[in-house]
Amino acid sequence: MKNAKRLNIRIHGHGGDGVVTAAKILAWGVIEGEGKNAQMFPTFGPERSGAPVVCSVRICERPLPIPIENPDIIVVFKTALKDDGVFGGIGENSVVIVDSPEPAIKIAKALGRPIWSLDASGISKTELGKALPGIALFGALVKATGIVGRNSMFLAIRNNIPKKNLRGNLRAAHRGFEAVRTIGELSKPCVCLSTETPAKPAWNEIIPGAVQTDAGNSRNYKTGGWGISLPVIDLDKCKMCMICWAMCPENSFRVMGGKLVLDEEHCKGCGVCSEVCPKKFDAIKMEIKKEKQNES
Repeated sequence: MKNAKRLNIRIHGHGGDGVVTAAKILAWGVIEGEGKNAQMFPTFGPERSGAPVVCSVRICERPLPIPIENPDIIVVFKTALKDDGVFGGIGENSVVIVDSPEPAIKIAKALGRPIWSLDASGISKTELGKALPGIALFGALVKATGIVGRNSMFLAIRNNIPKKNLRGNLRAAHRGFEAVRTIGELSKPCVCLSTETPAKPAWNEIIPGAVQTDAGNSRNYKTGGWGISLPVIDLDKCKMCMICWAMCPENSFRVMGGKLVLDEEHCKGCGVCSEVCPKKFDAIKMEIKKEKQNES
């Protein structure tokens, strides 16, 4: 099958057929099942049972909220077969799927192209007790185009159909998948989205991150101005145990002339040193910097 980065899908039916539900489940399967971007939006006139309904489903990186005029895939419910303009805008490679109780040879001849056909309404009456062909057509769409895998198809139904109707709809999708047939010979492959997961790079193909190009380069960054406090060392109490030196995350302590001194250019004032200084010595206390005191 031919892979495509963008797919425009148009679904035609009438109010009460389950057109919006079918489009919603399709979009959910693409997004949650296949990890791709999708957008669904309906267009209709009078919001009542029996009125024409058109649902657009666009699958691409940046969906646009405008009706689809030139669909790559078109799905037509039986109730909408005689509506004006249903097949408008289809191209040479568009996939056409129709709900027809009889072989749709007349439609294929009128369009001058092969189509996919099944009795989705009949399947829904058997499995659901009423004509709601949307889920059977969803199954047919998956078979004809490969937009989502079968696992994603069933997952989408399970997550969007109430439990009391779940089994019948799962059977309807399966039967739609198995029942759809082509009328005429398909000379060109169907347009579909690739469901292959990109291969992960090998360890030696990963771009390195957080690389230090030369040792000790952190000395060039004067981070001492970040903090508001500094440790003050009481040299009379300090016993040079060097616990503060070992625990300092910035290595800001030095020994000069036999005494402990602080590197104020790099100390961030985190206070770790005052916390780890043994209480019996109590040689380090945190104090607000003079410039910070003046600011307040």
